Amino acid sequence: MSDLYCYFNSRYYGKNRILDIFCKYNVVFAGMKNADKYKDEFNAGTKIAICEGKKVKAIGIALEDFNTLDNLDINFLDEEKKLFEIEEWVLAVKVKIFKLEEKDYFEYDAIMSGFSPINRREDIKYRIDELIKKYSGEKMKEEIINILKNKKQIILQGAPGTGKTYSSSEIAVKLIDGNAPSDRAELMKRYKELVDKEQIFFMTFHQSMDYEEFVEGIKPKTINGNIAYELENGIFKEACKSAENNKVVLIIDEINRGNISKIFGELITLLEVDKRKGRENEIEVILPYSKEKFSVPDNLYIIGTMNTADRSIGYIDYALRRRFAFISIKADKLAIENYYDNINKNSDCKDKAINLFDDIKNLIDKNINEEFESDDIMIGHSYFMAQNFEELQNKLEYEIKPLLLEYFKDGILKLNKDLKDTINNLNYE
Repeated sequence: MSDLYCYFNSRYYGKNRILDIFCKYNVVFAGMKNADKYKDEFNAGTKIAICEGKKVKAIGIALEDFNTLDNLDINFLDEEKKLFEIEEWVLAVKVKIFKLEEKDYFEYDAIMSGFSPINRREDIKYRIDELIKKYSGEKMKEEIINILKNKKQIILQGAPGTGKTYSSSEIAVKLIDGNAPSDRAELMKRYKELVDKEQIFFMTFHQSMDYEEFVEGIKPKTINGNIAYELENGIFKEACKSAENNKVVLIIDEINRGNISKIFGELITLLEVDKRKGRENEIEVILPYSKEKFSVPDNLYIIGTMNTADRSIGYIDYALRRRFAFISIKADKLAIENYYDNINKNSDCKDKAINLFDDIKNLIDKNINEEFESDDIMIGHSYFMAQNFEELQNKLEYEIKPLLLEYFKDGILKLNKDLKDTINNLNYE
């Protein structure tokens, strides 16, 4: 598979105008008569750099094979068509585009036009690869997976709406399969397949969760109208059994809401890497109900999620903190931009959503109490993603404002009447 370099000179087209059109339609095209010779060379998955002059200002990945504009059926506005020639020989491709921040712009020292392969420039290819990983979140996910492989258990912590639960699903699939589908629907399909194969287990901790439910316990059952008591394995023991032969990921949502000592009991020590089955300091215990010998397999990985806006995290068990790596997932404005550029091209929603995100971040930064960090409570990007303005407005009125007012009542934000009025008056204007 080839890499692709796309060159468009801003001297002719006006600063950022062509790039804006690309992002609006999720397309890259080349108006040159020899473009068609690349049609068979470039295909879905090809990595792309989009330039103005010699400066790379956006990157992307081809979503499908290269074709003519007619076959892609893209309806440009009349004023946009005037900026470039669109002839039958123009080659085009649908692209998932990531606009670069100015600090990530870089120059490519070549004078070209249209499509051109860059196979001979390993430094440029490496730069594009790294930027795509960065802007798509892949680089961070690779780092998380490496931490998970070494530490065996991690906690994804972040404010509401930052995608912790979805990220845990993606990381679990990627750890087990070595890769994961980029399409959300395909990812969740694979996730469910791995759940059915008992390679992924999911549960949510809560205050009444206990050892008997998590590891093993005696449970009452009705048999022929009579009550009998039988030994029943909990989800942790079932996950450990499955991990004897396969990689298994146990996802624990809201891990900070459970009483860790009550849930894990003596098994909290067995989670440590060097104390797992087959390791140098392996520990084996006798379970209290079944009297079975038990140790934690080396193939079991645990991903917990934790809401940093929840004040209960201040009391999280130190035994848990020592045995888990904590990774912060932050609210990301770029994720909102990419959502509207690549998934829902509703430009009105995009501008309004981004402006509101900035307003709320500014409000939180100026009014947060000293004991909290703004990243820990900043409302996550998923709250600003909507299919239409009505949905966006409903999210503001029934999700964002109530959450900010809850922060206000809990003392996370400074208590003053003006701030309460400011929250109630937030809008998209």
